[in-house]
Amino acid sequence: MWSNLVSYLRGRRILVWGFGTEGASSASFLQRHLPGQSFVITDSDPARVQSILYNDRAIEFLSEVDALTRLSEFDLILKSPGISLLKFRFPPNVMEKIRGQSDLFLQFAPGHLIGVTGTKGKSTTSSLIAHLLQTQARSTPLVGNIGVPPWNVIKNLDDESICVIELSSYQLEGTRYSPKIAVLLNLYQEHLNYHGSLEAYWRAKWNITLHQKPGDTLIYNESIPEIVTRVRDRSGVSAHAFGLVKPFQFSLEGCLALRGNHNLSNAQAAVLTAKGFGVSDETVQKRLLSYKGLPHRLEFVGVCNEITYYNDSISTVPESAMAALAALSETETIILGGQNRGVDYTQLAEVLRASQLSTIILVSETGEILRDLLMPDSRIRWVHHLTEAMQIAKRETRSGGTCLFSPAAPSYNQFQNFEERGNLFKQLTVT
Repeated sequence: MWSNLVSYLRGRRILVWGFGTEGASSASFLQRHLPGQSFVITDSDPARVQSILYNDRAIEFLSEVDALTRLSEFDLILKSPGISLLKFRFPPNVMEKIRGQSDLFLQFAPGHLIGVTGTKGKSTTSSLIAHLLQTQARSTPLVGNIGVPPWNVIKNLDDESICVIELSSYQLEGTRYSPKIAVLLNLYQEHLNYHGSLEAYWRAKWNITLHQKPGDTLIYNESIPEIVTRVRDRSGVSAHAFGLVKPFQFSLEGCLALRGNHNLSNAQAAVLTAKGFGVSDETVQKRLLSYKGLPHRLEFVGVCNEITYYNDSISTVPESAMAALAALSETETIILGGQNRGVDYTQLAEVLRASQLSTIILVSETGEILRDLLMPDSRIRWVHHLTEAMQIAKRETRSGGTCLFSPAAPSYNQFQNFEERGNLFKQLTVT
């Protein structure tokens, strides 16, 4: 039961490291369920913590510099996912104290936990699973990387509950527990600056199944060799594949509003998961028809001045941009580029070079990398910012044509997140 988490936390000297969405959730949970128990918060921005310190004198604030010199004083260090441990060298007795909300949720939450991870498609697949399993008689909470801290819902769960948790590599790094049902969608190059190497990134992702017990279920993409190689070493776990062969009798193409083979793959994983809970083909098909997708994921923005716009701001790796291009073969203008995090863009450059695109607008750091890979090419336009890119797109995309925004790179050098970036794109289509 969720009360076991409270028992685990009771009496411990706790440091909440990072006060973003998840850190604030952890602090709120501790205040609500362990009133009067003191704990410490550290964050690189002290101003974010001031309101909670003013309202609760049992809470202490330490600067991050001071906190890092006193880690041995704590029994539990609740680290926020966005804090990379790559630049730190902690001794083993400190490392064993570092946990995260997701890891403790996987340890203590009752009911059936469905964990979903992959480089791309996590949010779409997670929300689609929740949509397929949601009924009038049963709610299916969706938590984790989707934006809802897991501890926000743990009190509402019981042994019969079904909960979907989207898990990023940040949340999976160092986890000691895996969900009863694990969904592994794909593995590409991503977050190398956070994890330090591709192998470390994949190792974090693999934690979604590493700690599963005999009888637990792994649903995996058999078209990704790096996944298949690792699955061969699993024993005792019930493994079900999707990706190369359709794992059920009916066709998804007529049921799914989402475009692209990558979304068909996401839907295969979601349907396999739902059918594991006894959902009938008829119900699955009916609920697939009513699923509209999430913002910023190959999102149809609309038609403005006879140009059709699609927003795929969630695209942060080359593979996602290539998938978007394959899904929207009618695209004439594409906008790409963002923060450089050391990913190889050679394959994407080859796809762009061979494409029938009329205009290739490249933005910022990775746009410069792609420009150098593609030159000479008369279709290339390189600019510093999305606002400039949109001016060119409006001017050079022909009437009746399609403009796709699929950056193939993170947004953090110019935006807070991909949502802010995508919202600006949508705003610029009509201004």
